[in-house]
Amino acid sequence: MNNEEQPLTQEDIEKQKKIVEDLYKKEKEERENYLKITESQRKKSFEESKKEIKKSVNEKAFLIDRKRLSDGKRKEIKPNMEKSANAIKASINEKSYIIERRKEKDAERMKLKPRIGSTGATIEPLISEKAFYINKKKEKDAELKAIKPDIVNTINSIQESVSGKAFIIDQKRQKDAERVALKPDIEKSAKAIEPSINEKTYLIERKKEKDAERMRLKPRIGSMSHEISKSVNEKAYMIERKKELDAHRKTLKPDIKKSAEAIQGSVSEKAYMIEKKKELDAHRKTLKPDIKKSAEAIQGSVSEKAYMIEKKREKNSELKTLKPRISSTAEAINKSIQEKLYLIEKRKEKDAERKALKPDLQKSAKAIEGSVSEKAFMISQKRESEEKRKSIKADIKGLGEKLEPEIEKIEKKKLDVGK
Repeated sequence: MNNEEQPLTQEDIEKQKKIVEDLYKKEKEERENYLKITESQRKKSFEESKKEIKKSVNEKAFLIDRKRLSDGKRKEIKPNMEKSANAIKASINEKSYIIERRKEKDAERMKLKPRIGSTGATIEPLISEKAFYINKKKEKDAELKAIKPDIVNTINSIQESVSGKAFIIDQKRQKDAERVALKPDIEKSAKAIEPSINEKTYLIERKKEKDAERMRLKPRIGSMSHEISKSVNEKAYMIERKKELDAHRKTLKPDIKKSAEAIQGSVSEKAYMIEKKKELDAHRKTLKPDIKKSAEAIQGSVSEKAYMIEKKREKNSELKTLKPRISSTAEAINKSIQEKLYLIEKRKEKDAERKALKPDLQKSAKAIEGSVSEKAFMISQKRESEEKRKSIKADIKGLGEKLEPEIEKIEKKKLDVGK
């Protein structure tokens, strides 16, 4: 038997037990020391958390009370079904009209029968173009498989960037170690945070006051119903206009021959562009890049990047030597805190002044009256202009005669370019 396979003696077992006991005692002592050191801090954090929980509980209790009051008021409210039905009626009629229109369109679509021959002829050039692109892709994939990269040169070119990244990682680690070593002054930070906490508590109180004011307000239902009735009438007018336009569109019949003649020029132009693209792709395939010249062109930018990395390293070493002035920064922070406190006081004064003000409703009503009458005038003007447009009928034949010579000129130019 080898030495490794021999069983442990009693002395070895006792030694291992002693080592384990020592480790356990040492760990226990370290834990106790740590708990003694952090005892005051833990007590302090516990008290703070208690205060925060108490505050949040009070806020939640306030919100629950608010909710109960609002629920009680909602239970007392009794809606007027007739008025709500009248208000909803217009939207229900509109939706029913839209459903009927959809059914009519579906019935019209069911009656339509597509022309498979003409669609096949239009699709054929697109399919041939796609097949050409697929063949081009296959050829490019084969070329890429045939290429063999120069690994040594790529390693040499990457080496500088890798070393730069390694340097940045080392810098990051050093900074992390420095941050871990730092110990913040909790009292100063608490003093700095105090004004912002006071501001937040003030804003919460303001919100509560505004909620209480809103609860006291009662809207004017009569004026609101008058405004809604106007908008309902306007929507009903728009629905009628839509119905008339749909009926007018049904009567129209497009001239397919003329539209085909107008499109023919753009189709021939697209076919010419596809042929030109094929020729350019074939020409590009014959070209072969000069790698040496491209390497010489890149060399300058690579050396410039290496120089920039070296400059960055020098700057980082300089920054490490610098030490910030804490007293001056504390003075600057103190000034900003004082300014914020002054602004909060000013804000409180302005809020108190606003609360004391009471708006004059009659003057505001007079000011709004002019804009309301102006809007009514604009709506009536819009209706008149729509009625005038309805009466106008476009002269399609005259427009076709005017456009015909221009279309012939464009086709002649295209033929000259093709020749």
